Amino acid sequence: MENLLTEIEEIAGDETVFLVGGAVRDIILGRETRDLDLAVEGDAEAFAERILTTLGGKTVQMGKDFPFRRVVLGGFTVDVSSVAPGEIVEDLKRRDLTVNAMAIPLSRYLDKGEVSREDVIDPLGGWEDLREGVIRAVSGENLVEDPVRFFRVFRFASELSFSIHPETLSLIPLCVECPRPHRERVRDEIKGILRGAGFEEAVARRELSILFSWYFRVSLDASLFAEVIFRYLAWTKDDLLSPFLGGAGPGSFMKKELVLLLALLSSGGGRESSWMLAEGLSLGKGGRSFLEKLERGRREVSPGFDDEALAEGLLLLGEDFPFFLLYTLVLNDVKEGENMVKKAIKYYSLRKDIVSGKNLPWDAARVVDEVKQRGGDVRAFMKELKRAALRGEVASTEEAITFVRRIVS
Repeated sequence: MENLLTEIEEIAGDETVFLVGGAVRDIILGRETRDLDLAVEGDAEAFAERILTTLGGKTVQMGKDFPFRRVVLGGFTVDVSSVAPGEIVEDLKRRDLTVNAMAIPLSRYLDKGEVSREDVIDPLGGWEDLREGVIRAVSGENLVEDPVRFFRVFRFASELSFSIHPETLSLIPLCVECPRPHRERVRDEIKGILRGAGFEEAVARRELSILFSWYFRVSLDASLFAEVIFRYLAWTKDDLLSPFLGGAGPGSFMKKELVLLLALLSSGGGRESSWMLAEGLSLGKGGRSFLEKLERGRREVSPGFDDEALAEGLLLLGEDFPFFLLYTLVLNDVKEGENMVKKAIKYYSLRKDIVSGKNLPWDAARVVDEVKQRGGDVRAFMKELKRAALRGEVASTEEAITFVRRIVS
């Protein structure tokens, strides 16, 4: 990073350039950063063009809501904005959070190779908030100016495992009077909330339910939202789901989104609310098709979930069967559903071997020969044999041949 910043300082020439925002925050915290925010006392567009001309890279077109120019080069993202000479403090006062409202002259940082308290321009106490582990909004007015900042409060609390200052929490209800920001920007913030090390503490806040209710147009009171979140936490971390989700929990954000939707359903939010949340999270055609498939599977598989129904569900839904179970769980009695999931684990553990036809517990060639000798339909019979295996009735070649002789006359 220092090499890139040195080259940028040389490009700046006599212009004053400040390292600002998240880059300063991460340097103070000792975190690696590849996102560099620069404020130049001059023309940001012209400065960004000089960076491109000298160092290469590419520019990313930002929307009208973004008052900066973005350059991507060498694995780094460099955002360049303009600040009037002598106005850096006023610029910092317009930012979202105190921990993101600090600056240091680039030349001073490069001369010393580190950031000390006396070097930082910090009009709002961001240094102290970093040291105390507190997320504090600069002002309610700044949050309202760009409503995605309401989500950013919780994202940084989760990402940094910080607490949220009570005054900042009291500002969250201001969101209800704001226009809803573009969903792609909100989705990025939700990703940060879900992936952060401090996720549990951040999402347990009553105020986040206000934010979700406003943005997704879902009626969620605080207690209901808390139930959604804590059930989500339980499902993604308990051993109940690990056989389905590969160890400690979901391996992708897509799965996290879907489990969150299912948690919403289980807490009484209803199908309509869940589909609205799916739309707000930009699941796209793939996510919507997935939910439709779950609904279709639920209609087609016996609601009794006896052994035969579980086997049928595995064959019908394949890799999506775990989420089908969850979906059915949340639309019915949760306690009964959890017992059903536990019962189904043994079937799911057999799925890859039996449904895929690999590592079968019988000699497939011998079984196929037996079916052919008896004039049976091999394809239809093998499907029945797999069902029997998933029910625990067939676990060896001898049992498979006995099954053939009983079924194929």
